[in-house]
Order: sequence, then C-alpha cells, then structure tokens
Amino acid sequence: MRLCIPNLGFDIELVENIPTVIIIESESTFSSVMSDIWNQNNGDIGTIRISDKDKSIKFSDSCACVFNPFAININEKKILNKLYKELTEEVNESLQLETTEFFSKTITYLDKIIELSPYGLTYNAETGINSILKCYDFKIEESYDSLSEKIIEYAKAFHRICGVNILITMNIKSFISSHEMKLIYEALAYEKIFMIDFENQQKPLEINEKGWIIDRDCCIIEMN
Repeated sequence: MRLCIPNLGFDIELVENIPTVIIIESESTFSSVMSDIWNQNNGDIGTIRISDKDKSIKFSDSCACVFNPFAININEKKILNKLYKELTEEVNESLQLETTEFFSKTITYLDKIIELSPYGLTYNAETGINSILKCYDFKIEESYDSLSEKIIEYAKAFHRICGVNILITMNIKSFISSHEMKLIYEALAYEKIFMIDFENQQKPLEINEKGWIIDRDCCIIEMN
C-alpha cells in the first residue's frame, strides 16, 4: 500500500501496524492537501493517490476520514446503507417465514386503517426489508467513555461493515493524549487498519509511528 502526493513529490509505503504521521508546516499546503482528501472522500476527483499493488484505490471506497473527531457519526449514511444491505440479505436467508407473516399482518393492519378513513387512501404494499429498517430507525448503539473510544468504534464500523481499511485523521493529536493514541493504534492493528495522520505542527513521535515533515519550502524530511 502506498500514499502519493504528486504535487509535493511525496511517495511513501504504508506499512501494516505502523501508523503514518505526516507533518505539513505550510498552512496553505496543509489546507490544499486536506481539501484534496476531503473532496475525494466525498466522491470528487483529486491528485492525491493511495494505491495497492500499483492499482489506485478510491478514497470514498477505502478510507474513513476524521476531520473533526467531535463530529464523528457512527450511524452516517454510508455505514447505515451497507448495514441495511447486510441485514436485508440475512433476513431474506434466515427469516423467510417470519418475514412473510410480518408483512401479512402488516397489510391486514394497514387495510383496517384505510377502513377507518372516509378518504380514498392507498399505500405501497411492495415495501421491503430495507424500508422497514429505516422506518424503525435501526442504528448502531453508541456508548463511549472517551473520544479515543469513539474514534476506535468509528474505524471498526467502517472496516467491518464497509470493508474500509484506511483511517485518515487531521490534527488528531491536538485532541488525544499519548496514552489514548496508543490505545487507538492497538485497536487499529488488531483490525488490520492502516492509519495516516496529517498534522500541521510537529509533535513527538509515539512508539511504532513513522513520520515525515514537509517543511515550508516543501522539502521532505524523514523523522527518526
């Protein structure tokens, strides 16, 4: 797995279980890089590339991005859509009889509602499991004791439900202590999730981190 930022001549290998920290000192360069990642994460095109065996990987398909840890929503649309699809497949395979009975009783109930109304009402009798899950607001239960735990559960949900194996963060060390970073790294290593952290100020490297500085002149310095 490789990360390439062509405009900066930056091309590195991402190593499993070794978090990558990239410090970009220039405010304008930092903003440009994060804007590129933001756009690609939302399905737009950009110049930054992540590749696996020389094959480019779409950010929107393979990366979970945390630009503001306080705004993390484990029940965001991308995760829920995949979850509903998975649940629908499980229901169709394992609960066929129960599903038939449920819809039969539901239609009987809806017909009785129509009988109560003086108006000519109708409804969609072809409603599927996906619509039922949305109607009853199925979602992942959220209960966190810390911001680091919230980040871990967010990354795990993306990995297990959406197949995403890269977590990209921005200035995460401004919010997370050294001890909590170690907990995040341990959890991501267990899940086999790569982590790339972009910072705009240099901070001491944690154990197992691999870091680079892109200074104000766009010179690339590998940190020891």
